[in-house]
Amino acid sequence: MKLQAQLLCIRPLPILLALAVMASMMSGCFVGDSIGTASAWVDANCNGVRDPEEAPLAGVCNWMSTDASVAAPSPEECADEELQTDSDGIGGWGFFAGAWCHDVYVFAQAPDGFEPTTDTAVNDCQGEFGFAPEGTCPPHASVTPGGLAFYKRIRGLACVFGGPAVVALLVLGYRKFRRDTLARRDRLSGE
Repeated sequence: MKLQAQLLCIRPLPILLALAVMASMMSGCFVGDSIGTASAWVDANCNGVRDPEEAPLAGVCNWMSTDASVAAPSPEECADEELQTDSDGIGGWGFFAGAWCHDVYVFAQAPDGFEPTTDTAVNDCQGEFGFAPEGTCPPHASVTPGGLAFYKRIRGLACVFGGPAVVALLVLGYRKFRRDTLARRDRLSGE
C-alpha cells in the first residue's frame, strides 16, 4: 500500500520534461557538436542500398561542410588521400563544433569508371554513397547540394514539432499510468 501511495506522489512535469529533452537529443535536434563521416561501396545490384555481400569502394573523393553550396574540391585536391575513402570504404571525419547534424552536408564524387546509384549530397552527419561501374545501371538522378534545402526545412519542422509530440505522448502515458494506479488502489481498498 505504501508503494502505491509513493507512486501517486510522483510529480510528472519534471519527469516529462526530462524525457522530452532526452528524446529530442537522441533525435539529433538539439545536439551541439557533430562528427561527419562518409562511406562508399560498390552497388553491384544498383538498388542504392548496401547489401551484405557488396564490397567497400576505396578512392572515392568525399568532403563535408556546413554550407550546402560549398564548391567541390579540384581534381588535384581529390587526389589527396585525406579526401578519399580508404580500403574499408570509409572516409571523412569532419568535426563541426556547435553544429547540429541537420547543419552538416556530406558530399561524394564518383571515381573514374563509376557512376552513383545514390545521392551524392546528403544533409546529415553520415553520408552513405553507392557507386556502380559505368553503364551497368539505369541513370540515377542524384540530389545536388541545392536540392538539400527542402530536406533541411522538413527536418527543422520535425525538430520543432517533434518535441511537443513527445511531451504529448508522455502526458497521455502518465495519465493512463495514474488512472490504472488509482483503479488498483480503489480495488485494493475495497477488499
